[in-house]
Parts: sequence; C-alpha cells; structure tokens
Amino acid sequence: MADRVQAICPSCKRRLRVPAEWLDKNVSCKHCGAILKPSAAADSPRAGVRPALAGPDLPAAHPTPGFHEAPTRAAPQLPVSDPIIRIPQRFQRGRNRRWLALGAGLALLVTIVTAVILSRGLFTAPSESPPETLSSKPPASSDVISKTKEPSTISPAAVNAPSYPRRLLAICASDYLYANRVGAGNLDAGFGNLVTLLARSLRIDAGQTGILTDAMSSASALMRSSPGKKKPGGRKDTSPEVQRRPPVRALFEKAVTDFLAACRPQDRIIVLFTGHMTTIDGTAYLATLESDLGEKETLLPLSWLFGQLDKCKARQKVLVVDTCRLDPSQGYERPGSGPMPAALASALTKPPAGVQVWVSCGAEQFSYEIDGQSTFLQHLADAVKNGALKTADNPQDPLPMDALRAVVDSRVTGEAMKAFKAPQTPLWAGQLKTEGAAFDDKASMPARIAFPALEPPSGSASTQEVQQIVSELALPPFHVGAGDEAPFTIEGVVFFPSARLAPYKPDYRSLAEVRAEGGKHPLRLAVLDTLDLLRRDFDNQRAGEALRAFYPANAPQKMKEEISKEQKRPARLMVNLLEARDRLDKIAGERSQEPAKRWQAHFDYTRAQVLARIAFLEEYDLMLGKIRKDELPELEKGIHQEGWRLAAREKMQGPKDVRDLANEAHKIWAQVAKEHAGTPWEVLARRAQATSLGLEWRPSGR
Repeated sequence: MADRVQAICPSCKRRLRVPAEWLDKNVSCKHCGAILKPSAAADSPRAGVRPALAGPDLPAAHPTPGFHEAPTRAAPQLPVSDPIIRIPQRFQRGRNRRWLALGAGLALLVTIVTAVILSRGLFTAPSESPPETLSSKPPASSDVISKTKEPSTISPAAVNAPSYPRRLLAICASDYLYANRVGAGNLDAGFGNLVTLLARSLRIDAGQTGILTDAMSSASALMRSSPGKKKPGGRKDTSPEVQRRPPVRALFEKAVTDFLAACRPQDRIIVLFTGHMTTIDGTAYLATLESDLGEKETLLPLSWLFGQLDKCKARQKVLVVDTCRLDPSQGYERPGSGPMPAALASALTKPPAGVQVWVSCGAEQFSYEIDGQSTFLQHLADAVKNGALKTADNPQDPLPMDALRAVVDSRVTGEAMKAFKAPQTPLWAGQLKTEGAAFDDKASMPARIAFPALEPPSGSASTQEVQQIVSELALPPFHVGAGDEAPFTIEGVVFFPSARLAPYKPDYRSLAEVRAEGGKHPLRLAVLDTLDLLRRDFDNQRAGEALRAFYPANAPQKMKEEISKEQKRPARLMVNLLEARDRLDKIAGERSQEPAKRWQAHFDYTRAQVLARIAFLEEYDLMLGKIRKDELPELEKGIHQEGWRLAAREKMQGPKDVRDLANEAHKIWAQVAKEHAGTPWEVLARRAQATSLGLEWRPSGR
C-alpha cells in the first residue's frame, strides 16, 4: 500500500490524508477547497518536514480597532504554479481499505507516467510559461464585484516555448501617511492577484514581473521565502520576488528608472500604478507614500514619469493608472484625490509618442471602490480570467490592450451607473509604434527585477529607536476602512536624523519601570494610563463593545429599539474620556517641570487625542440620534443598498462646543508638529491632524 501522510488544511484546519507521492504537488482540500502543498502542511513524522502553512509568507491576523466592523480574512490560497490535484474521498479515512490501496496505486501510476513524460521533454514546467485555461463565459455586466476564491488552473506550456519579450512593473501605494488609504483588496481579489493573472495570461516571465507595494495582502499574494530555490525534479522556482517595500519617492523613482532602463528594443511592457494623483497650479503629480497632497515639494511630477517612459527603448509601452479612488460608503478619512481634475485628465491623455495610457476614470469622475477593492482593477482581473487575453499567445504580437479595453471599459461604466448612479468612463490615449525591433528568442532577457531595501541616509536614527516611540503612542484609528490592512508604521518610510532625536533619548529601560516609579513622575503615569484607556475603549475587537457603523434597512422599527442600547456604549466611553481629560488638565501645570522632552511631546499628543475622541463620540452620538428621528437619507431604488453606513466627512455636524474641541485638538497637534519638527511626533501629529472627525450616514450595500 502506498505510504500516506497527514496534512492540516491551513484554511479549515481539518486533517487530510494524501499519498506521499503528492507531497510537492498542489492539492485542493475536499472540505473547503483551499489550495495547499502537503509537504508544507504535513504533520506526520513520516513526512520528514515540520508543520507549516503552505505557500507565501502569510501575515498574521492584525486587529483593526475602531468603530467599523473588523474585516474578515479570506482563506489562504497558494499561487498556482503547478496543476491542482483535488483530494478524493478515497484518500481520507474510511472503512473500505481496498479503495485506499487502489487509489494510492493509481496515484503512483499517474505520478510515474507524468515523470516519464517530463523526463522526455514532452512538457516544460508549468511555471516557465503558464498560459491560463480560461472560461469562455464572461461575468454579467450587472454583477457587483466578484470575489472568486478559486485560483485559475494552469495548462502545461509547449516544449521549448520561448521567453516572451514582455515585462510588467506594478506599483500600489496604499496606506499613505497624510492622505486617504487606497484599497488594495485582499489575498483573493486584490492588487497582487491581478498582477499574477496579468503576468500568467500575457506569458510574462516571472523574473520580469515586479510589484512594489506597502499593502501586506498584495505583497503576500506573490511573496516567496526562498528565491531561486530548486523545485523537485530540478526545476527552478521562477516566481516573482516580491517583498513588502513601501513605495516612497526614493524607491518609486529607482524602481521605475531601473525597470525602464533595462528594457530591450523588442520588449513590450506595462507599468501599472494605483494611488493618489493631483494637480497644483495646473501641474499634474503622482503621490508617493509619504506625500502630502497639498505640498508639491513632496509629490512626483507626472512629467518625470512620462520622461522616463519616453527614454525607454521598449517597442510597446503601456501605462495603466488607477487613481482618484473613492468608496462612497466610507468617505474620506483623510484628504484624497477627489474627482479627477480636468487638468489631470488632460495631462494623462497627452503622453509622449509611442506611449499608451489607460486611466480608470475621466475628468470630474471617481474611480470607485467597493469593500476596499477597485472596480476598475477587479473588472480588469475578471476580463483576464475570462479569456480577454487569449490572443496573447504569439510573442511577436503587440499586447492586446484593445481586447482588454473592449471588455473592461463597458463593464466599469455599467457597474458605476448601477451601483452609484454616477459615471466612470476609463480614458485611453496614445498610439502604438508601427515599427520596431523584431522578436529575437535568442536574445538574453533583462536581469531579474529586484527591489533593494531602502537605505537610510547617513546619520539616521535606528529603526528600533523610531519603533519604540511609535509603539509607545500607538492608538486604534478613529475610522477603519474596508479591506485587509497592515499595522500603520513610519519606520522605514520616514527617516529621522539621529542628532535630532538625541534630546528625546529615554531615561528608562521599559514602560514597566515608568509605571513602578509613578510617584516620581505623575505626568508620565497619567499619559500611560490615558493611552491604555484609549486603546481599550476604542478597540473594535472587544466583543460587544464595538461602536456599530452599519444598520440594515430591513427592520427599521427594531433598529430604532436598538439605538437606546447602542447609545449606552458611547456614553460609557464618554465618562472615561472626560475623566481622562480632567486628569490631564489638572496635571498640565507640571508639563513645564517635566525634564524629558520625550514626555512633554507624549503629553501634548495624548491630550489632543483625548479632546479629538470626545468630539468624535459626540458626533457619533448625534448620528445615532438621526436614526431615531428618521433623518437617514433615502435608499435609491435599482441600486444594491441594504442599509446605512457611517462615512467620514471633513466638516462636523455637531454643535459649536463640539467643533471647538476638535479645533483645539488640531491646534495642539499643529504645535506638536512645529515644536518637534524632524521627529516621529511631527509625523504622528500631522497624520492625526489630517484625520476627519465628521460623520454622516450614507446608503451602503452592506
């Protein structure tokens, strides 16, 4: 009887029994459909490997506290580089051992035959040139964004298939320091998944595919732990090398410059950017992760990117831009691109000769998000998955952008009108070169795309020093957006001169020591107690304590009855906040006596947080009152709307005394940023200052 191993499905946690011959093959869990490699998920001593999750390095679950519901994490899925084998019932525990023996024998026979075929060169490794087996049935144009969780199956490539002269660079800026978050989707239907689909369907070599992003889920979709590792049978692992790198200006410029400079005259390339763009004084700019949308010195001119594309030798150059994002049910927590300015639309549609540009929306329009996921990018992924790139099999042909646009543009327009009763018409500009270098399968491919770690400038403070400051002040956000989010961080995004942080060196070994010496430093103890209070009260993961942000429309009377109960929650939090404010106000006189600048900055930042959250709770309570008074906006017919969701807005609706509290908090943060310029306190204060405290009910699909 063939030996079998036990594996634990990383999704449903059930035990699976699979033939030992399948250790290094992709198999599908019979219970939940998740894809895994038994060699990585085995728990049997016979397997000779330690138990581990299969596939890329998946991020640990991160609590996303605040008043919105916590997003759910999808089941982990493996990027498919080999055929998927579904575990049949006969290889699970059962009473009929004869079927077990027969099934194991058949599996062994299939494995032997496959090995013979591969050894004779009848097939190349699927990951070397992996065209997708695509369904011919397109999604209905009326469908709301699909959330397909099953990876596409990959058919074997023909023997000696040439390396296609195609390259892809994808950049996604998500959690901006001072601007609204741009949704990157999740592991199954996010930015990383789109890049994977594009690369496979266009037959782009994995070494010629790169993704630069700070979004944890998107990076994880392509991440691998051991670049260049040999697979069983001697095949080289050529999956893209992707690490979670923040697309700050320095890395953005280097990634684009190196990618375009390495292109050959015969190459056909795509540069994909999703993030904020804006115009200042009529000039178009891209926003990198640390950009302030109101300060042009922090922005990257579009003319620079066009100039780099113009110098590139590639035969076909396509720039895909997804910008001016908006999730109407979430609003803007921090400043966003807004509707696309006419000057930006005009600039994007005037690329250099030989450069083609595809933009997600037109002038005065938004590129809409649903649940943290771009409708434009999702329809692009669906089109690729459903056969729009079936004409991409000839390495001499141009990238079939017309075939993609024919499907995507109409579906994006239809989706926007159905879901939001608003226009979203993607733009297209530029011409394909009529002449250029011919395809040469003997020419060497450009060097593998790699993104180096961002090197801090000489004399910068250590990452650990910055991390300690940020962790001491870390608080749950006011708002929590949809989608998978990584913990906010500034270390590795902004660097601070070591000399500037020298006056802020801690005079203690741990916060436990500070607490133990609370009698000597009452101001420090008050700050720590207040921060603990804010973390506890605004933690959305605490069962029964989260502030609700969505109310369904199917039971209006029941909803009103629940409001009185719901209002008890912010009332309890308000009591705690008012007590914290009084404590800080009483001890404020000792701030000037505090010898450590570190704790002076801590005190001011924390006091502003308390004032802002008092104002925020007042605004939240006002929104609950609107439900009881039947002051909710009408739900539109013909649109998928199931209720109302609290969305962020810049202007508060509360009374003047509440707005005065918010203004006082903003003044304190402005003073912190000025007094402690060039330190982490400046960044944290500016980020808090940019956060909207206003709320309003908006119709929502969920």
